Amino acid sequence: MNFPASILFVAALACSACGHEVDDPFYLDSIGDEPGMSLIRCVGSPQVCAQDGLPGPGIVAAGANKRFIVALQQSDHSASYFYFERVAEEKGGWGNNPERIVGPLTEQEYLRAKAKLHLPDFTVGS
Repeated sequence: MNFPASILFVAALACSACGHEVDDPFYLDSIGDEPGMSLIRCVGSPQVCAQDGLPGPGIVAAGANKRFIVALQQSDHSASYFYFERVAEEKGGWGNNPERIVGPLTEQEYLRAKAKLHLPDFTVGS
């Protein structure tokens, strides 16, 4: 099985070890020695998780609705906001999931997008 080099494999995890569920198949979890959490996708049986170009590390909050996933990344000096529209293939593995991640955005840019697109609230994380 060949995967793009940009994919960071975390581990084959049982479902109960996938971190904090944002909305299946998206979770917040720490990756190795990286500080803070990353947004990851866990698919298959047994579940295999990867960051797969998703926002992180340093994600402190995330949220989801049927249409969008949102994430907040915090550093010592600033906050960055991200969102992407969900795709039908999101549970089908990697390479066929063309999320178009928007961000990093400032808080003002994010609030405008939230109002226009009805982005979800942050419900997971600090």
